[in-house]
Amino acid sequence: MITRDWALPYRADRIVEILEGQAAHSVGDSQDLQRDILSTPARELLPLMLRATPTSDRGHQAAKLLSEWDFEMRRERPEPLLYTAWLRQIVIALANDELGEALLADYAGLVFRPDPRFVETLLTRHRHWCDDIGTPNEETCEERLAVALDRALDEITAVLGPDIEAWRWANPHRATFTHRVFTHVPVLRWLADMSIESDGGDHTVNRGTTQRDRSPDHFSHTDGSGFRAVYDLSDLDNSQFMIATGQSGNFVSPHYRDLLRRWRDVRYIRIAGVRDEVLNRDIGRLFLMPTAQ
Repeated sequence: MITRDWALPYRADRIVEILEGQAAHSVGDSQDLQRDILSTPARELLPLMLRATPTSDRGHQAAKLLSEWDFEMRRERPEPLLYTAWLRQIVIALANDELGEALLADYAGLVFRPDPRFVETLLTRHRHWCDDIGTPNEETCEERLAVALDRALDEITAVLGPDIEAWRWANPHRATFTHRVFTHVPVLRWLADMSIESDGGDHTVNRGTTQRDRSPDHFSHTDGSGFRAVYDLSDLDNSQFMIATGQSGNFVSPHYRDLLRRWRDVRYIRIAGVRDEVLNRDIGRLFLMPTAQ
């Protein structure tokens, strides 16, 4: 492939880290691996980000939560939301004065899906980027980090209110599946579209990638695994599978959305590979009977 926009290595590095820590690897281990939601860039970056000098009580509260975080992007926790919003505001704070709003807007992906390596570089080897060239004073990285934290808190508070402990990553981070046709029909949209709170982030093995633009729902879950499989090479009939939403494409079918929660929770079903067993375990059959011309 010829490209300049390669996927960052964090997910692959995390997989290697887990595999190297195991003497043997089972079907259950593979399932756990696909469930993994630890953010390795958060683990690397937060020690640098937490050098900030918060200027408010809420800033200190947010910093304390993040300092005790286990780096897992769990939907029921506030820390993933704090980290993601803060990281984006750091990029804006450090790059906006050098690049300008127009150029920064052209590279919206730099802000809304920031490269953690870029932020790490600015906070370590190129700390002069922390100075705001639009002011006569020379600002430190710690000061700019604190400003970015306050802006992130302002952004979240405007939507979820001031109680940080009540915030949840799941509030804005939802996986939405829109029907290609009926999403444009107001009444049918509510029947055909699906949405569910989800775990994960941009760089977790169980991927929960967010928007790469300035849309109001830029924390929503837009990309992830639509199909999962764990193959048991010692017994292929014990292989495990899951797809997003459901088996049927008919939105009035009971099987249109019946796998959605299982998919979100990274659970699996076994599909027999022998015809007789499939027929014995089926819950229904669909016969397509062409008419004679």
